[in-house]
Amino acid sequence: MNARHRRILLEVCSLPTAPFVETAVQLYVRRFVAARKGLSLSADRWGNLMVTYARGRRPAAGPLWLMAHMDHPGFVADGMLGPSRLRARWFGGVAVECFRDAKVRFFLPDGQGGVAATVRGRVRRILTTVERPGTRANLRKRPEAVELEVSGPVPAGTPGMWDLPDAAIRNGRLYARGVDDLGEVAAMLCLLDDLHREGSPGHVTCAFTRAEEVGFVGAIGMAREKTIPAGATVISLECSSAAAAGVKLGDGPILRVGDIATTFDPRTSLWIEKVAADLARTRRGFTYQRRLMPGGACEATGVGAYGYTVAAMCVGLGNYHNMTPHSRIGAESIDVGDFDKLVAWLTALVRQADRRVGIEAGRRERMEQTFAGHRDLLGRWQSASAAITSPLA
Repeated sequence: MNARHRRILLEVCSLPTAPFVETAVQLYVRRFVAARKGLSLSADRWGNLMVTYARGRRPAAGPLWLMAHMDHPGFVADGMLGPSRLRARWFGGVAVECFRDAKVRFFLPDGQGGVAATVRGRVRRILTTVERPGTRANLRKRPEAVELEVSGPVPAGTPGMWDLPDAAIRNGRLYARGVDDLGEVAAMLCLLDDLHREGSPGHVTCAFTRAEEVGFVGAIGMAREKTIPAGATVISLECSSAAAAGVKLGDGPILRVGDIATTFDPRTSLWIEKVAADLARTRRGFTYQRRLMPGGACEATGVGAYGYTVAAMCVGLGNYHNMTPHSRIGAESIDVGDFDKLVAWLTALVRQADRRVGIEAGRRERMEQTFAGHRDLLGRWQSASAAITSPLA
C-alpha cells in the first residue's frame, strides 16, 4: 500500500460518524476536493455529496457512478437526563445483546470538522422496540435508544460510536471503529486522488451518501429526485460480512452479484468481471472473487428500485457492524491487500468504461460456437422425440 492510500484510509476510518450526523466525513470530503483542482463537488438538498472527475471524451456507454455511504451504525445524543446520565438514540443493525454494559464514546465537534473533546460513557439501560419483518415467528427486539452513564455533558446531536481505538494497520489488516462503509469512502477518495495525479482520461462521479444504515435514505433521496442522471450505471461499494458469505479476508475484492434482497444487472456484472479477469492476467498478484453476499442489503438495491442500472462491489469485512462471534463489541477489519486491489479495479473500470457497450458479444460468440458444434446431434434423434405428441398420463 502506498503512503497516500494508507494515510487516506487511516484518516477516514478514524472519523466519527453515525446516521444523520456524518458532518466530519462530509467536511473531510470537501477539504479533499478543495485541495485538488480538476475535481468538482456538488451537494443535493439531503446533504449527499457528488465528486466528479472528467477528462477526455465522455464514454458512449453513459455516465458511470460509484456510491458509498458516509455513516456507520451509531448513537446520536438526545439530551442529558441528569449530571451524568444521557439518553441517546440508536441507528443501525446491531444485536441487542451487544449493548449490555457496552462502552461508548461521544465526539464533541470543534466547529471546524474536527473533534474538540470526547466524552466516554457506558450503556446502563436499553430501550427496545419490536421489529415485525413478516411473520409472528420473526418478531424480535430492536434497540431504539439507550441511557448511558457519562463522564461529562454531551450536547444534543453529538455522534457516538463504540469506544474503540482509532484506525490502525497490523499484520496486513485494518482495524477500526467503523470500516463499513468508511473503507469504501476511502477507496473512492484514493481512486480520485490517483486519477487527479496521473491526469488519466476518464469520467466518473463518486456519490457519498447519508443514512444508509437505516434503509438507504440518502441514496433514495438521490434516486427519487433524479440527481443521478438517466442512463447512468451505478455501482454500490460496500464492506460486507465475510462470515455470512463464507469469504476469507485476503482472497481479493468481490464482485457482488447480489445481496440479501435481490440480484443486480447481469450485463454490468459481466463487464466488471471481464475487467477484473484482464487485470488478473496483466497485474501480478491481482485476485478477485465473485459472490452473492447475503449478509445485508446495499444501496444497489435501493437505487435499483427506481429503475437505474445497478451493480455492486465490496471487500470482505470481519466483525460486521462491530459484532464479534461472541456477541460482544469489537473493531471491524478488512484486509489491506483487498483494499488496494479494489482501488486498482475501480481505476481500470473508469479507464475502460466504454467496454460496457457490447460486453456480451464475446459470450454470444462462444454460445454460437457451442451450438454449431452440437446442432447435428439435435437432429440425429429428432424422429424419436417427435413421436411423443402428448404428455404422459
